[in-house]
Amino acid sequence: MDPVTQQPLFLAATNLGLFRSVDPTQGWQKLSYGSGLDARTTCISTDTQNPETIWVGTAASGVLVSRDTGKTWQRLEGVPSETPVNIIARDPRRSNYAYVGTKQAFYMTHDGGASWNRRGGNL
Repeated sequence: MDPVTQQPLFLAATNLGLFRSVDPTQGWQKLSYGSGLDARTTCISTDTQNPETIWVGTAASGVLVSRDTGKTWQRLEGVPSETPVNIIARDPRRSNYAYVGTKQAFYMTHDGGASWNRRGGNL
């Protein structure tokens, strides 16, 4: 949900970065992650309990999170950036629970990304 217009917010992950729109027929706005972070966005995850929070997976910067609907971003430590993030799944009942899959391993957090546990290997 767009915090200003209170309309549904559409997000699109592309090789050029993350784009958002409240009306895709009217155009898209590119969201900048900031300098030094890979813009190639591989996946997106949002949380209905905290709609201002957006998690994205990237090709070479690991997992990034915005807690202000995309105005600012931070890289979450604990998920390596050497391999692309393929998927981010969030638990709909427990907003601090998230699961990240890469081509090499599976990672999970139960504290909103402050710490991560690596599960499985040689995927």
